[in-house]
Amino acid sequence: MNTIVEKEPIVDGRLRFAYSNTRIGVYDECPKKFEFQVVKKLKPTSMPPFVLIGGAIHKFIELYFMHCWEKKVESDFDGAEPLIEKAFAQTAGLSSQYFDEMYQVCRTFVRNKKFDLDYTVGVEIQMAIDQYGEQADWFGKNVFMRGIVDYLRKHSNKVEITDWKTGFGTDYDPFQLKLYALMLSYKYPEVEQFDVYLNFIRNDIVKGETFYKDQLDGFKRQLRTVVQRIEKDYEFKPTPGVACTYCSFYDQCPAGQKEVKLIQSEEQAREAVEQIALTERRLSELKKNLRAYCSTSGPISHNGIQWGFIPTETQEVNGWGLIRLCEKQGIDWRDIVSIPKLKLKRILKDASPEIVTAINLLTDVTKDMKFKKSKVDDDES
Repeated sequence: MNTIVEKEPIVDGRLRFAYSNTRIGVYDECPKKFEFQVVKKLKPTSMPPFVLIGGAIHKFIELYFMHCWEKKVESDFDGAEPLIEKAFAQTAGLSSQYFDEMYQVCRTFVRNKKFDLDYTVGVEIQMAIDQYGEQADWFGKNVFMRGIVDYLRKHSNKVEITDWKTGFGTDYDPFQLKLYALMLSYKYPEVEQFDVYLNFIRNDIVKGETFYKDQLDGFKRQLRTVVQRIEKDYEFKPTPGVACTYCSFYDQCPAGQKEVKLIQSEEQAREAVEQIALTERRLSELKKNLRAYCSTSGPISHNGIQWGFIPTETQEVNGWGLIRLCEKQGIDWRDIVSIPKLKLKRILKDASPEIVTAINLLTDVTKDMKFKKSKVDDDES
């Protein structure tokens, strides 16, 4: 007698949302932004340039690798040129001032990367699964999790996933890597090993991790906890902070309506920190708009303050000339000369270790306490 074994769901119950690594990241960043973007389905009033540049670079890589696949070549430097222009033209809202930056990144990518003709499975693969891990339509009502794999290779009993990163930093969240591995473990149930790589293409730095099928059960529990936390949230309170700097919904956020007049408690102090983050965002936008106005209309003076493009001069004293002059006058030049440590680091970045050590011995350190802002890790806040 055959027994039908029910498949265990990744997450139980009826879900309010379809998820992705991006959506989970947005919620972690700020639940209010998640509400704007996912619940209310509002469109951003604007997109930060770095997001648009990243999208254009991803589009180029897709076009270029598909071109190599069709032509059955590992690389095609000349063929990449028109594809860069095509990808840029297809990116709505990206100013022409960023073309050179995108162009250089794409050309560097072509020099550094070869298309794998033997083991490539797909480029920009859209994956969608339901709560049981079964393959689902991308826009299907039963979708639990969506993900796009930038570059997928498979050989023997191993799958290799590559995600292109177009930013300048090289930090990453292991959650994304595990999520890709989990989704592909359902797509390829016969595979035991999943190598997930993040390729930071500006500097050609590759980071990643390897996951085995039996390790992914623990991640299912983590994913279940994350999803249930979002599912139970009906308030979506804002968490103003660093992310406000580039949030597309900052002007619609209710957190900006609060006002802290007197700080007498920790709660009021936290609200003050939030307000500073929002105010700095508004100040940045105001300065950018005023700069654009002044670039076409000239300087503006109001209430004793002038903003505009004003000619400036920087005076620098010749170092050896100053030393010789001091020696002639019997003045110890060391009493009147000092160099900021940051500038010194730039000057000595290619110097020998011996010179750096000698300079450090001449450096006086002055300690003081200053009231200023600094970043902290989430687990420290």
